[in-house]
Amino acid sequence: MALLIPQGFCYTVVEHSICWGWSDEGLPEVTNEFLLTDVNVYLYIKITWVDVQEFESLWATIPDMMRGLSSAGSIEGSFLNMKRFRIVLKDPSGAEVSLPSPRKMYTVLCDPPGCISSGFWELLTITETTANGRWKVYWYEGDSLVFADEFVIGEEPAPQQEGGPSEPSFLERYGLLLVVGLAVAVAGIAVVAFLLTRRKGATVIPPPPGPPTPYMRAPSRS
Repeated sequence: MALLIPQGFCYTVVEHSICWGWSDEGLPEVTNEFLLTDVNVYLYIKITWVDVQEFESLWATIPDMMRGLSSAGSIEGSFLNMKRFRIVLKDPSGAEVSLPSPRKMYTVLCDPPGCISSGFWELLTITETTANGRWKVYWYEGDSLVFADEFVIGEEPAPQQEGGPSEPSFLERYGLLLVVGLAVAVAGIAVVAFLLTRRKGATVIPPPPGPPTPYMRAPSRS
């Protein structure tokens, strides 16, 4: 994700992107996702200048030996300690991280001669201790944000809800027990119903009759 802030400056930021390297033609190999097995993260930037004076007032005074320079495989050192521009790199926790020292740029083009107009800033060297998550880089001119980019290293942690992780609900805690209990209850009811059905359909055998009552004749009157 890239953010370009509208500005009224005379120079123009034509292009900026996060990349892992560049092609043989010097074009950026753009990506916003890096593995811990990758080596470096670069910021590609392309700027057009009004004139040499503007470059020297914002970037750096051009050394005599570089005034006719049109391109370079790499540049490093104090020439990249810019006057008005500054780069801020922040890790996933929001803490500011220093750029590699000495500062380095690769595949540099200069237009006008001696004025860096495009190249690849070395932002970060990835190691096994590099923090996983979303990193952000900001390019300032003084206190004014010119543009911002971001990239992810490794796996980005899932965002947590405000106030920390929520407590599991009643159903989440006891749902399985409720299902098992309900199944047992249904089975018990089915067994009782089956037994009652069998009892209603059974043949009732009456008890055998007792011995006959003996007949006694009343005595006659004389």
